[in-house]
Amino acid sequence: MNRHFRPAPRGLWGLSVLSGLSVLCGGAGATDPPKPDWKLGARAQIERATAARTALTRVPGGRIKDGELQRDHGHLVWSFDIVQPTTANVTEVQVNAINGNVVSIAVETPADQARGAAADHAKAQHLKSRRGAAVPSATSRSLGK
Repeated sequence: MNRHFRPAPRGLWGLSVLSGLSVLCGGAGATDPPKPDWKLGARAQIERATAARTALTRVPGGRIKDGELQRDHGHLVWSFDIVQPTTANVTEVQVNAINGNVVSIAVETPADQARGAAADHAKAQHLKSRRGAAVPSATSRSLGK
């Protein structure tokens, strides 16, 4: 047996493993934003650029403001917000990410956009508060609260 090697006591080994995992995970906890589902990209058979060209054919003179791959009503779709210089409305065009067909076209007025932004903000705050309540802070644990 190697006489220079001394195994650490069991209690210290477990503590060092846990602290190492905490460092590796970056202390991931309640305040971390939700991570995107990278598996969606692997399932899409239509590339973003192809879907964007398809969406732009439905909104003449439009420019893509935002676009993302998402699951909507059980379908994997590329969703694009398209703006036009002649109106304040935003046209949302969804393109099926499997076969490239246009799934839906919806026109959102500025009032609709404001309601949607408020709903998104409220949902984000709700999720943030739920995550915060689920994981007690280090201070409250150490004080026995």
